[in-house]
Amino acid sequence: MSYGINGKGTLHATYVKNKPIVQAPKNIPKGVDEKELEWLVKEHFCSESFQERSNRNAQNRAKLKMFHHIGRKPIREIIYQQGGNDGNPPNLATIFFETRKKNNKLIEPEAIEKHLVDVSG
Repeated sequence: MSYGINGKGTLHATYVKNKPIVQAPKNIPKGVDEKELEWLVKEHFCSESFQERSNRNAQNRAKLKMFHHIGRKPIREIIYQQGGNDGNPPNLATIFFETRKKNNKLIEPEAIEKHLVDVSG
């Protein structure tokens, strides 16, 4: 089954999550077959195992104290851009900074404190 460029996670977040299940098959995105979406909603998103995993992950995300600000960019791409492509990968302090900066500054107090320890230690 093909779920488009963004996959099942985007389908769930956009068309299913926090909406009545009966509405999901009515909001069919381009490139997704109606039967596939119906199966995905009924057999996957409504399954007990999916609901348990989704709730557990939501609770874990709520506990995070230091968020990363890189969006969908993989950490391996940051490593590559910071010298990994030349065989000189950045140290962990640089990776930490690059994944938690916003407007080229660390904004969360815990991230600032941790980065200072990483750089000096």
